[in-house]
Amino acid sequence: MYRFLVVDDDEKCRTEICDFLRGWQYYATAAKDATEALSMLKAEYFHLVIAELKLPDIDGLQLMRQIYSQFKLPVILMSADVNRNIVINARGEGAMWFILKPVIAEDFRYMWQYVLRWQNEIREEKGKGKADPDPDEDIGTSSSHRLI
Repeated sequence: MYRFLVVDDDEKCRTEICDFLRGWQYYATAAKDATEALSMLKAEYFHLVIAELKLPDIDGLQLMRQIYSQFKLPVILMSADVNRNIVINARGEGAMWFILKPVIAEDFRYMWQYVLRWQNEIREEKGKGKADPDPDEDIGTSSSHRLI
């Protein structure tokens, strides 16, 4: 089962997104800010992080950079307050995708494809070829025993 961490300071939105993900048969848990998210990433493994762009402690782009450098995980950013330049900047800095709020369940249906795409990119960098859509793949997860 694919494991996702949702990071958003809006409790209603966090709960709603986790419910959507669970409805699509994913494991989902949530953090209220970047500090809590980074702590959770050290304690558990996840396949992907979905984070609000505007968090109370650091912005989503800074969080994304930390997640990439410390855990080698894909990040999808989201926001209601967005313009084209923000989306282009986020994608240019490496966000796997950008979701506009308000979100709907369908926004989260195919999240596994972002995990697979990330795993393929990592495998290709290492010269290992394409990955199978295996949620237990040991490439790009956040648990210390599963890191590359």
